[in-house]
Amino acid sequence: MGRRIVVGKVCLAAIALLAGNAQAGVIYSNDFQSAVVGQEWASTSPYAWGTQSTPVPADSSRKFLGYFGGNDVTTLAVSGIPGDTTKIRLEFDAYLIWSWDGNDTRQINNIPLGPDVFGFRNEQMEQSWTFSQGVGTQSYCDSGMAACVPTTGAVERYTLGYRFEVDPITADIVTTKGAPMDSVYHFVWEGLHTGPSTTFEFFSKGLQVRTDLPFPYMDEAWGLDNVRISAFSTSIVEPSTLWLMLAGGLSIIMFSIARHHGSMKVLPA
Repeated sequence: MGRRIVVGKVCLAAIALLAGNAQAGVIYSNDFQSAVVGQEWASTSPYAWGTQSTPVPADSSRKFLGYFGGNDVTTLAVSGIPGDTTKIRLEFDAYLIWSWDGNDTRQINNIPLGPDVFGFRNEQMEQSWTFSQGVGTQSYCDSGMAACVPTTGAVERYTLGYRFEVDPITADIVTTKGAPMDSVYHFVWEGLHTGPSTTFEFFSKGLQVRTDLPFPYMDEAWGLDNVRISAFSTSIVEPSTLWLMLAGGLSIIMFSIARHHGSMKVLPA
């Protein structure tokens, strides 16, 4: 029985080697601590954008890429991906700032408050949800529900120091005027990939653009931080090498088994 278990383990190890070993490496990382935004970034925003600092902490040490709003699309183009890459992983934090209304479609001056959408995409996929920091529900949920309460799934709430300085509609003025309004969401996506480059787009839809304000995105805005892309490669073991390794391993095991049971015999010359 013991022999069968040992031999079985060797066979399983051989199968694992034949399937290959996944190896990961970070090929792009940016926490936006530098004032200079790399040329790999582009945006359709009609307003100035770049490295920003959050109000908290007061020393301006927490930085991110922003401010974006409206129907902006911000693009990251990454090149130099290793040739043996079979899968990539995208990780990033999204900063949602001020009065995101989620699924709230009430109107002010004949303009609907929502839906307010954030998402990201590449050549393989597109993912997007509504998000709320007010009275509306949102479609981004932990439990797979169709609608959840504001800031569901956020890894941080009201930590960035933003407050809603714009007069809200009358129905919300008691609960939202001057209230803290920011949240941080962490996203991770993995998918198959071949080729030396890839492009990711981060986008919003339906956010209010207020040209009557000192900065048109002061009502609803977003930014990005801690963007990281990893590449996974699979190293395949050649069959001839695998059989040599398997044969050598079995020989050692059989020798050990025979010796353990005292069955080793020395043949006469």
